[in-house]
Amino acid sequence: MANFPSDPTTYVFCSQATLNDGTDNYVCLKNLSMQWSFEMIQETVIGSVNPVIGTGAFRGTIEFEILGNTQSVMHNWLNRTNGQLSTKTFTIGEVDFQASPDTRTWTVYAKINDYRETFRDDRFIMYHVSGVLTQQPSCTVA
Repeated sequence: MANFPSDPTTYVFCSQATLNDGTDNYVCLKNLSMQWSFEMIQETVIGSVNPVIGTGAFRGTIEFEILGNTQSVMHNWLNRTNGQLSTKTFTIGEVDFQASPDTRTWTVYAKINDYRETFRDDRFIMYHVSGVLTQQPSCTVA
């Protein structure tokens, strides 16, 4: 398993979040945004003013930027099999040095459908990745 970048201490702007894709550990996750919701279905009940409210389809998205280098292979996250994007499993670790408990670990399942790679003047590469969540993320706190 590789760490990208290999020496994160040289980048003072690194966040305190990491992303693992099952193969590599990316130690400078930035600007992570996850959003999910369930469709609400309201059914009228005869003889009642209150409808029955049910839960419908799950919808969710994920978007993040991550610091990488030329050895990163995130573009492979968009590989298709039989015309379908595969579901990637990500483990996202958040560290808060001011709180107790201080670590939250998210397990996220997503189909990545957008990838952008930007070479910065400061000799580093910033990746912008987004996709669709395939199920509700789970979180553990330690």
